[in-house]
Amino acid sequence: MNRRKFLAGAACLAASPWRLLAQERPGTVRVGVFGLFQPSELVVRPGPAAALVVDAGGATSVLRGADAARLRLADGRLSVEISGRTLRARVLRVAAAGGGAAPIELSVPGRITRAFLGSLQVLASGDALVPMVTMDLDVMVASVTAAEQIAGTPLDALKAQAIAARSYITAARGRHRDFDACDTTHCQFLREPPPAAHPAFQAAHETRRLVLAFRGAPIVALYSASCGGRTRSLAEAGLPGAADGYPFYGVDCPYCRRHAQAWTRTLPLDGVTGRLEADRSEAARLAVGRREGWNAVPSPTFDVVREGDRLVLEGRGMGHGIGLCQAGAAAFAAEGAAVSEILRHYYPGTVIE
Repeated sequence: MNRRKFLAGAACLAASPWRLLAQERPGTVRVGVFGLFQPSELVVRPGPAAALVVDAGGATSVLRGADAARLRLADGRLSVEISGRTLRARVLRVAAAGGGAAPIELSVPGRITRAFLGSLQVLASGDALVPMVTMDLDVMVASVTAAEQIAGTPLDALKAQAIAARSYITAARGRHRDFDACDTTHCQFLREPPPAAHPAFQAAHETRRLVLAFRGAPIVALYSASCGGRTRSLAEAGLPGAADGYPFYGVDCPYCRRHAQAWTRTLPLDGVTGRLEADRSEAARLAVGRREGWNAVPSPTFDVVREGDRLVLEGRGMGHGIGLCQAGAAAFAAEGAAVSEILRHYYPGTVIE
């Protein structure tokens, strides 16, 4: 991400609508970020017109303008270079000058730079730094909705996505030891918060406080890009059922039945890939993905044929096919379906609370 694009986006983070959204929906979520990079070095900078208070083991400094704090691992602790001095600490904390959320630029040098709106905490763990951003729940919901959005998606489909994301975040806390959720598809695909004029912001704002519930509790609302024509239950996916939670149900998806993207893959035949001949479980699909690449089997909807020592897969759709189908939801919304109708179709038996 280039500096100009970051500055334009970060300026939107400080806009008053974002602050209003945070005030309207109390509650925060702590998100582990950049975990895929296992960073040993980080750079922290303030967003436009922001002042950041950096606390390194009780020693505080203020970052403004082009100031930066550079973090490295040193003998299992943090080494922090800031304002011409080097500090050592076990934990680094960064927040607005008055406390709380601020626009923050966080970088893994040479690899990634991203804008966040919140407060930052960095721990040293083993051979890596662990950055965690505490942000308002609906800031995260809007960020996830924007990251998942396909250009031109109707607003009611975005609202369905926002409610699903909020439900997931609310119900799935505790999957990690030090934070509530991570920024990858293991939890929720997270990118920068969108500008206040973005449709994803509107979707989060207009669905604030709403979650999908089953038997009185929020559900871990799963979703995928394209179901291939029919979604799957947890049992069909070979995933553990939830006696006291939501089991999901297989439902027809008219749009994907007619328009789902077709794909073909050729794989070497062995004990790992051979499971696919009879097994459409997520375990079988992901086992192949770990070895051959995560796009080796794009979806569980496929036919398979042996050709000598190879397997040829011809399939449809993208993703695990459980819960909300994003392509199908967009089509329903384009035809005039309201967010409640979309969610009722893909999550039968749930209610919006």
